[in-house]
Amino acid sequence: MDSKVRTDDKGHESGVSEVVSSILIVFLAILAAGVIGVYILESVDNGYLEEPVFAYFSTDIINGMGTGGKLNVPVIRMYQSHGGDLEQRYKEGTHSGIEGMKIVLYDPKGNGHEVVQSITMKGGTVDIGAIYYIFYYNLPEPEADYWITNDPKRIFGPTYRVHPFPIHGTWRMVITEEDRHNTILADIPLNL
Repeated sequence: MDSKVRTDDKGHESGVSEVVSSILIVFLAILAAGVIGVYILESVDNGYLEEPVFAYFSTDIINGMGTGGKLNVPVIRMYQSHGGDLEQRYKEGTHSGIEGMKIVLYDPKGNGHEVVQSITMKGGTVDIGAIYYIFYYNLPEPEADYWITNDPKRIFGPTYRVHPFPIHGTWRMVITEEDRHNTILADIPLNL
């Protein structure tokens, strides 16, 4: 049996090695594309694919204990009445923000004021249905002047007092959830 070997015009033998090399090149190209694809998909932030959170906040204006010992100073009372659970954590006994949630009050001139947790706030988490109070209290330290608490004694006394909001008119309270790309949960007008 004679086996025929092909030769090119220069006398070089050719055969199976061209087929194997072509298959190998195609395989390496597919492998490289797969590795690059996995790298790209892993580096993309999939946070925008999360289901949005829907939350409904109820608010009203009540009177807190002023410096004259009378219940005559406006305070914002709020609670989340409906919606999904929000990841909201804070450390008790500190003046800090609430992790996962941010509350900003915009005065009638458009200036934003971040609401900071009062040291009187208890519990470690912000829960649906729990009542919270947002108030103004001017401290000499530049920490903050706008506060949130869930302790009614901080609002109604007898040992604590609240100050009137410094500008009268229509304010806006904007609540965002920071864990999901600063999603605006509420934008509430308030007449203070």
